[in-house]
Amino acid sequence: MDLQHHALPVERTLGVRWDVETDTLSFATCMKQKPMTRRGMLSIVSSVFDPLGFLNPFILPAKRMIQDLCRRKIWWDSPLSVSDEEPWRRWLDDLRKLDQLKLSRCLKPVGFGLVKAVELHHFCDASREAYGAVFYLRQLDEDGQVHCTFVISKSRVAPLRVTTIPRLELCAAVLATQLDRMVHHELDIEICRSVFWTDSTVVLQYIQNEDRRFHTFVANRISAILTSSSPSQWRYVNTDLNPADDVSRGLSAQEIMSDNKWFKGPHFLWQDEEVWPRNPVPQPVPETDPEVRKDPAIYTTQTDSNQIFDRIVQRRSSWFYLEACTGAG
Repeated sequence: MDLQHHALPVERTLGVRWDVETDTLSFATCMKQKPMTRRGMLSIVSSVFDPLGFLNPFILPAKRMIQDLCRRKIWWDSPLSVSDEEPWRRWLDDLRKLDQLKLSRCLKPVGFGLVKAVELHHFCDASREAYGAVFYLRQLDEDGQVHCTFVISKSRVAPLRVTTIPRLELCAAVLATQLDRMVHHELDIEICRSVFWTDSTVVLQYIQNEDRRFHTFVANRISAILTSSSPSQWRYVNTDLNPADDVSRGLSAQEIMSDNKWFKGPHFLWQDEEVWPRNPVPQPVPETDPEVRKDPAIYTTQTDSNQIFDRIVQRRSSWFYLEACTGAG
């Protein structure tokens, strides 16, 4: 191959297409015909191989449809009803549009100066239908330029059993700390610090709590969070600025291709830390919080031993019998 005149080939890396010529990643959406059943839906969704989670906001609506069929106990090979088939066909038509999506493979852009600081920023969020986390690498060069780029995301549909939003937000926070350990291990880059962002003030209260005891579900997850992070690493971000909101609610193909916040992070990360969102004033966890463990009530009684003895004597007509009952002698 003549590298000066011939176009470089398109390779595959981790199941994703890599255009060596432009150094960009893209996704193949060639789908085989599958029956309009729950099994067919799962087969198509699983065929979209996206190990880094670029397409998680787009895949989420399809996962929710499959979960809804499971909740309604629709059999694996039962044909979809008209009301179920229509949104599924719309999602399939949307899937074909993802052929146009191209993403830069390199975390450091061309022309960026010598990097002097690298940070990981983790955003987590939850809704009634799903929860997830998304990570961005923030780099600062010697000239003061800032560049943020997508690293990885994970999403989970909410369990079928109804769970409160604060508990799902905690699950998203745990997922963020788990991915933080994995990214630190896999990235061959020296990370200066990790910052965790959430739009849940309740989660921040739980993490910063030092007085209250919680029920097992919350206590276990707070323990997992504090094992991998410290309360000082957690910060508040408004829902409108939280890119993890996309991974917990979903996006269409057009929205994900035009959403710079998803692939580049929120705009404030590109600015100096002085303009980043400020944490609210710390508030203690109220006693009325349903997750706070209520201490069992302890009652004490005081009795007059002479009264007890008199009552025992009055109920016995024989001295010898009383002596045998009390063990005296």
